[in-house]
Amino acid sequence: EDLIYLFHWRNSEKFRFLIHHHTDTISYEAFREEFAQDSEAHKYQFLVEKKETGEPIGFTYVNIFSEQYKSCFINLFIDEPFENKGYGIDAFVLFVLFLFNHALLKKLFVSVFDFNEHSLSCLRNIGMRELIGNITTVPERGNILCFAAGNTIVPNLVRIDKMLSMNKHPVFSL
Repeated sequence: EDLIYLFHWRNSEKFRFLIHHHTDTISYEAFREEFAQDSEAHKYQFLVEKKETGEPIGFTYVNIFSEQYKSCFINLFIDEPFENKGYGIDAFVLFVLFLFNHALLKKLFVSVFDFNEHSLSCLRNIGMRELIGNITTVPERGNILCFAAGNTIVPNLVRIDKMLSMNKHPVFSL
């Protein structure tokens, strides 16, 4: 059932442009094969759902995980109807806290396109630091900036999580 949502998102322009390395749309059969390969390759993957309804609104996953260095790159996708409503920051904070607390993560990395002002603002405001000079240019898409944070970010994430919990009812679960 969730595969239908993931398939729809995988073929959306937003996902193909911002997250996926392939910009073409694919068939459902090809998606199932791609998903099976991704499931084997990506250690942590979670569907983001509205807590009260169980409606899927996005997903988050670890793209690259190093057991040796206890570090990872993560991706987060929130479907367009749910953008700019706080779901992304909620999902990001919970997922990153999970990784630091349960996967014993020591270093977190996030890549974001330089035109994605909302994500850039969120990353900077939670305490992630831009790795200056670490820019990748993707033809026809733009520049990708890289951000990093160590486990010293955890107290800030806990504080943000408490503030978010106090200011509104729980809206989603990972």
